[in-house]
Amino acid sequence: MKPTEVMRAMITAMGSDPELDKALRTAALAYLDAVEAKTAEPKQTKPKKTESDEKGYNPTGKAKAKIDDGTIKALYEGGWPLTKIAEDIGCSTQTVNNHLKAMGLKD
Repeated sequence: MKPTEVMRAMITAMGSDPELDKALRTAALAYLDAVEAKTAEPKQTKPKKTESDEKGYNPTGKAKAKIDDGTIKALYEGGWPLTKIAEDIGCSTQTVNNHLKAMGLKD
């Protein structure tokens, strides 16, 4: 039965007996609460912040690696590819790229 059909049946039965009306009202409210709970979107929770998350919310929830710009610069100038640098220091190639751009070593 659809929610609207259930409510219509309850409303139709009301008025014939005060005790029945009270029971139907209670049942209707409980039914509506159940329908609302079932159709409500679940709340999304953010992962807890880690101690190493100095800038605020960290969407991965993982501890951030300490990145030394000197190491990145030395490896990059030594001819290492970005993927190897990232692998060596424990971060993504995009992070290495961002640090190189910030140091003015890459466009």
